[in-house]
Amino acid sequence: MALHFLAAVLTLLVAALLGVTSLELACLTLTIAFVLVCELVNTALEILCDIVCCDLEPRIRRVKDVAAGAVLVSAISAVIVGILVLGPRVISGIRWILEV
Repeated sequence: MALHFLAAVLTLLVAALLGVTSLELACLTLTIAFVLVCELVNTALEILCDIVCCDLEPRIRRVKDVAAGAVLVSAISAVIVGILVLGPRVISGIRWILEV
């Protein structure tokens, strides 16, 4: 979760530096919030599963795997949104630096 939080802060800082629009900032913020919510739900489910039973129970393992999968899907989606929103500006900035 700490890694996702750090990535969120860095993404929002870069977005501010690159001057994204309000709509783009809203998309980034909602996507980041979605990842963090998935992380929180995953953590809660893992804690609950650990209280209820051991890891050797196949159903408990499956619950943990599905929750972790939700985090993975949300993180991949966040990367895609980040690339779509920030990518063109970053590429433009790199081109500008190379031309100077």
